[in-house]
Amino acid sequence: MNTNDTKQKISQIMASVKVGDVFATRLATVLKNGNIHTMDVLLGKSEVELLKLKDFGKGKLREVAEYFEQVGVGRPPYYDEFPWEAIRGGLKQKGYTEGAIQLFREMFWKSGIAPVRQKKEETQ
Repeated sequence: MNTNDTKQKISQIMASVKVGDVFATRLATVLKNGNIHTMDVLLGKSEVELLKLKDFGKGKLREVAEYFEQVGVGRPPYYDEFPWEAIRGGLKQKGYTEGAIQLFREMFWKSGIAPVRQKKEETQ
């Protein structure tokens, strides 16, 4: 099984896991109110995006991070300052699913483009 197959299987599994089945009622309700119903969508959100949710603070962020650490699923190190929302909006308009968008985001970070962009912006 190659890396793409593995990522696809993980994405499918995460898409089938509901946040209400994993987290306490209070946290699950906050996530659902933020239109995050499955774990694949949650994985696709950056810390900044999560902290913008109503009633989602550092404590809930820590709870989410601890869960992913316990199950051995690493959250990609998102570059939140990059205009990700514009990119996400464009991908959604093209009909990509949240899982595919999350994989794109992970690969985008690993490509090295984001850090290069950051350095160029810092020097200007």
